[in-house]
Amino acid sequence: MFFIFLIVLAAAMFAGLNDKKGGGSDCDITGSISATGNFNKDTYQQAWAKYFTSGVLKDEADYTIKAANKAGVSPALFASIMGHESGWGKSSAVRNQNNPSGQMSGSTVISYPTIEAGIDATAATLHNLVVERQLSTVEKLGSVYCPVGASNDPTGLNANWVPSVKKTMLEFGADAGASLTTTCNSGAGSVGNGSAIITEAKKYLGVPYVWGGKSPATGMDCSGFVGYVLMQVTHKSYPQYTVSLESKGTMLFNGGKPVMSELQPGDMIFYGDHGASHHIAFYAGDGQVIEEPEPNDVCHIRPYKDYEPDFAVRP
Repeated sequence: MFFIFLIVLAAAMFAGLNDKKGGGSDCDITGSISATGNFNKDTYQQAWAKYFTSGVLKDEADYTIKAANKAGVSPALFASIMGHESGWGKSSAVRNQNNPSGQMSGSTVISYPTIEAGIDATAATLHNLVVERQLSTVEKLGSVYCPVGASNDPTGLNANWVPSVKKTMLEFGADAGASLTTTCNSGAGSVGNGSAIITEAKKYLGVPYVWGGKSPATGMDCSGFVGYVLMQVTHKSYPQYTVSLESKGTMLFNGGKPVMSELQPGDMIFYGDHGASHHIAFYAGDGQVIEEPEPNDVCHIRPYKDYEPDFAVRP
């Protein structure tokens, strides 16, 4: 059941994951499954140990979580697809070509230099399909990733792909009927780490707006505030200029007007045109925005509907 559509993507966008024990990018969550794309890491680890008992992917559970989070897709979806496409880490393609997800160029299985590079390429493909193209259910994804009736599937095995992926997604700790994107609610620095961002942002309520300000000690402007919060949460460098922050995450809604009900806490919301935005804030959840607003004011929370953004980016 190999992937029959070649999607040419820059795998470099998922580079830098090779330190498997590095801090700041794991989705270290436990707890209940939700319908918003969350997953239970304990359940995931148990399923990984059950299915990937040997083979090339045996020790890649944590790396796969990092790659999934960087791609903005469910780790349970990621693991399920790699399992089915690689014979749970034992297929010829994954053993000989470091290809864990059946990706092909024409009729040729693509080779990768390392298994981590193959996982990164899988992340790039799933990001394109699930996040960019918004194939938001297993059924929609399967119609592109493993279409029924494809010319390279003469025996009709592709018909089993959707039900099999959905079944094992449940075993890996996610609701296969929910969104295929991921929402992690703890562990600094992961994609979708909304609650940590908003918790940090609320520490600066009352800090005065200062144009060009980049520190709570001296005051901050809108982009100084957003960049500072992201640096505190991720322990990584971020710009503190509005336009520069436009590229620091995943563009939502295909770059169009955000739908408030589909935003997540911690999403960056922008005002103005792409490349010329003039204000930035965080969506705080529950119809609220947290921002450094304008001169002679202070960092505060206000209703989203008071001033709606033009586009949004998920850091």
